[in-house]
Amino acid sequence: MGQYQAGTVDVTNGSPIVTGYDTEWLTYVSVGDAFKVDGISAIYTINSVPSDTQIILSTNYAGATQNGVAYHITVDWTPYLHLAEIWGADKNWWFHLTQNLRTIDEFLRAADIYSGSGTFNGSTGVTINIGATLSGATYSVAITITTSNPINVGAISVESKANNQFVVKNTGSDVTSTFDWIVIDSLSRAADIYSGSGTFNGPTGVTVPIGVTLAGAVYSVAITITTADPVNVGEISVESKAANQFVVKNTGSDITSTFDWILIDRN
Repeated sequence: MGQYQAGTVDVTNGSPIVTGYDTEWLTYVSVGDAFKVDGISAIYTINSVPSDTQIILSTNYAGATQNGVAYHITVDWTPYLHLAEIWGADKNWWFHLTQNLRTIDEFLRAADIYSGSGTFNGSTGVTINIGATLSGATYSVAITITTSNPINVGAISVESKANNQFVVKNTGSDVTSTFDWIVIDSLSRAADIYSGSGTFNGPTGVTVPIGVTLAGAVYSVAITITTADPVNVGEISVESKAANQFVVKNTGSDITSTFDWILIDRN
């Protein structure tokens, strides 16, 4: 299961402290995991785990004060994009799936994608032609076995990466099983990612400092509302992008709700 759900919690508006009952957080929960009260459309990152019955959120809890409520903490994540791993018994899986899709959508906007298939050739390896000449070799490759019930594929490695090809090897004796491959190239380097939070200010907008000066303003920004049950935020836009800041506007009258932002830079 990708979530820890045991017990109940007390949450207090304006406080980062969450108190648990019949919980074993020291054993099952880690810093960076995601906390969510059931039925509330807000996710909070865990900043620390002082005890089995207390966690500290990275920001103050913005929802209503409640006692003895159900909750869940996402504890299993994919290794690269840090997406929530979703399992059949997980709560609110549709909500977490949507969050994952938003992250993937933003990531794919910041990268060029190539894909294809091949057949394993053991330790000799098989050379895969990307089908394009990239500007470098600092791309990522994912390999997925597509043959049902493969026998002795062994460990899979991607080696000898060049700007137009790479080699896939497997340590086992299997030289007949097939695989799919995906190359993700972010302009020949990993995209730089920055993040932070802010408060809406209506059509006037709020200027968000990035914290660094980028090489240009060709970047993507994703905005996620973090206030539970916001009222009249309206449509959200990112405008006046500069190398060191951007402006977030909302068409509604809400000037108290908060948001998180993620910036992916390909300059």
